[in-house]
Amino acid sequence: MEPVMRIRSGLTILAAVVVTSAGGAAIAHTASAGTAPGPMIIGGDTVASAPWAAAVFNGGGFSCSGSIVAERYVLTAHHCINGNQMTVRAGSVQRSSGGVVATVVRTASQHDLALLELDRSVGTSFVTLAGTNPPIGSTNTIYGWGQTCQSGCGASGQLKVATVRFDRLSRDAEGGQALQSSRINGNAWYGDSGGPQFYNDQQVGVASTADGQSIQNYSSVPNSIAWIRSVIGTPGPAPTTPPAGTNLARSATASASYTSSWESVAAVNDGAEPASSNDTVNPRWGTWPNEGEQSVTLTWPQAQRLTSASVYFFDDNGGVRLPASWRLQYLSGGAFTDVPGASGYPVAANGYNAVTFPAVSTTQLRVVLQSGTASVGLLEVQAYGA
Repeated sequence: MEPVMRIRSGLTILAAVVVTSAGGAAIAHTASAGTAPGPMIIGGDTVASAPWAAAVFNGGGFSCSGSIVAERYVLTAHHCINGNQMTVRAGSVQRSSGGVVATVVRTASQHDLALLELDRSVGTSFVTLAGTNPPIGSTNTIYGWGQTCQSGCGASGQLKVATVRFDRLSRDAEGGQALQSSRINGNAWYGDSGGPQFYNDQQVGVASTADGQSIQNYSSVPNSIAWIRSVIGTPGPAPTTPPAGTNLARSATASASYTSSWESVAAVNDGAEPASSNDTVNPRWGTWPNEGEQSVTLTWPQAQRLTSASVYFFDDNGGVRLPASWRLQYLSGGAFTDVPGASGYPVAANGYNAVTFPAVSTTQLRVVLQSGTASVGLLEVQAYGA
């Protein structure tokens, strides 16, 4: 994948059909039936199996890539819709053979994202949609049938994949939040529009624009996750149901707003029982010399049903002291919000400080600390379900 469409700042929409960008510049690269569309992923490798993949056709000609997000729904780019009769070949890595062919009966869009409702089920292998954007600097993968060179070649007959680096947030072809990435071993171009971007096996983006050489902008899936789920009628991954009394924090990955170089955020859910708030034996998380609002986030690979949490504060009687206050937040609809109906947030040394709340289902739980007279820290965080 390499080339992309040109929009405003020299970027091009990636569809292989005539598309007008938000800035008014049209990309005239029509693919009639049996005619290869514009460029595909430039570089990268071919894919042997992708049961979630969908090739999108306009008026009989290939135009865009996409992904299956539910039995009868495909996620692609809004600029791929041009008023012609649309069909989808789903579940095959071959653009022109295999899989299931279905007709698009209805569309819905937000920013440069579009959901195509199909006239039949196309299987049960769906992508997992991410609830949060990937970390800046992370390695992501992009997929598509787009052109394999910048000019003079057609769309790939077989699905391709390339690795890219997520560099920063940007805007898609229609002004929505986007993930801007740069080439590692390949880049997007014509025909890759609507194709997915993945991080940690979850779809984080949908191809919108690119420069055909290195840079591409993919509409953010997490930014529109609530809308997507409202259209396809699913609340997302089903919460896990671990045995009663299981500390769910142990299976999460911890991250922090800031961590002192000699401390470790992994300490907050390592299961080591503190001897006291000034525990000098076990690892701990601290933010010295940073003060103000600090946070630790627990992330699970799938949704958890949570009803309570406990935190054990780190206090060394010096640069790290008890916080002035704290609260819990959970990820909901792509944004963090305070847990509802919290029983209260005690602040005490040498023991766990517990809070209960009505059940929430989430993939991320955040402990937000507000410093008082010094920096803040935690020795352990616990999270429990019903």
